[in-house]
Amino acid sequence: MKTPVALAFLLATSLAFAAGEPPRQPTPAADRMQELHRIMNDTNTPPEDRRPARAELLRLLRANDAQVAPREMPPRAAIIPRPDAVIGTQRNPPSPAAAAPSIAPTAPAIGATLDPSTGSVLTPNGHTAIDSRTGRITNEVPGGYLDPATGRFTPRP
Repeated sequence: MKTPVALAFLLATSLAFAAGEPPRQPTPAADRMQELHRIMNDTNTPPEDRRPARAELLRLLRANDAQVAPREMPPRAAIIPRPDAVIGTQRNPPSPAAAAPSIAPTAPAIGATLDPSTGSVLTPNGHTAIDSRTGRITNEVPGGYLDPATGRFTPRP
């Protein structure tokens, strides 16, 4: 029972594939390429006969008849630019009323930890403190902070 169904399915699919694509007509260049392939793949062919066959096959492969012309595609950017980043658009100039804010030094808060070597304020940050002048990080220890790079202890007030 399974054999006739399988044979019918096989026959139907093979007919569908055979009808789908017309057979290609061999060209003289394709025939010559096949002949050169046979020469190069034959184990009885001496190397002095293979070299010219390889050179001729390379010439045939590089010939304009063997190459498929590439489709013409419109030029495009590698990325799609944002509308405000397109060349030719003008950016808004900064307004003249906007001025840089003035920075005035402030006195340290009462009870702030001062580093005696630099005179800067140590800003607490969890279990560490950051020297506001140098950017060094000091670790919290009982009674103050310890600089791991120098081993210097800074007491808390």
